[in-house]
Amino acid sequence: MHMQSKCACYAEARGIILQENSALWVGNFDFGPMEFTTLGKVYHFPRDNNCDIIYCTVEGLSWIDHHRIAVTLDQAKADQPFVCTPKDQSIAVFMLPHGS
Repeated sequence: MHMQSKCACYAEARGIILQENSALWVGNFDFGPMEFTTLGKVYHFPRDNNCDIIYCTVEGLSWIDHHRIAVTLDQAKADQPFVCTPKDQSIAVFMLPHGS
C-alpha cells in the first residue's frame, strides 16, 4: 500500500502524490460519472546518482499551471535515510514533460 499525501486539481488534470515511492500520478477524472477518464502517468521525483529517493517527505501539491507543480516537503523522520534530510522542510517547483 502506498501512502497518499495529497491530491490537487488543475482544469481536467488530477495529481496524486505517492510519498512512499516519491512519485506523482497525473490523470483525468470526470466528476459527473465519478470515473477516471485516462489511465494517467506516473512521474518520479528526482533521485540521486545512486537512484536513491531524495524527495522522501513530499506532502503538499499545488498546480502552478498545466505543466508546473509546486510541492512541499515535511521534516524527515529519524528513521529515514540521511539523503532525505537536505530536501526536508522545503518547497520545490517542477516542470512536467510537455504532452503530459
